[in-house]
Amino acid sequence: MQTLSHREIRTYEFPYTIADKSFSRISRQADFLIDGEPLGLTLQVLRPWSGRTRFEDARQGIDRFVGELLGKEVPRNQFGTARLVLFGCHCGCDYCGVISCEVLKQGDSLLWRNIGHEGDTSIEQRIDLVAFDFHQYSAAIMDFVRTRRRS
Repeated sequence: MQTLSHREIRTYEFPYTIADKSFSRISRQADFLIDGEPLGLTLQVLRPWSGRTRFEDARQGIDRFVGELLGKEVPRNQFGTARLVLFGCHCGCDYCGVISCEVLKQGDSLLWRNIGHEGDTSIEQRIDLVAFDFHQYSAAIMDFVRTRRRS
């Protein structure tokens, strides 16, 4: 029997600057907390450059992402692997390197399997499996989406 993890989503702020330019702002990006630990921190995501989730997309992009997160839609990425992109480059190109996983719905559980870097096999940091209670997982996603739409 698998231990079910608790899932939250939060927005964090990161300084976004370009060296040798008079450009600086704050980037607000979502992160997935699994049992209280930010996934981006666990997998050493370089924020804000490669830590973008599709929660930062336009509304229709978020709706598609939610369907993929819930296992209702087959994930799409530029590699054509049907792996869900959790974190990507700020430019939107998956070929810069992404952190992705397989999403599997099994009864009242939803699994993220083989979480890790896709497109860069030199990075070995991976998480084999995280299991969530589907109802808690989907409620956390929908609560986060509602707060994003109000702001």
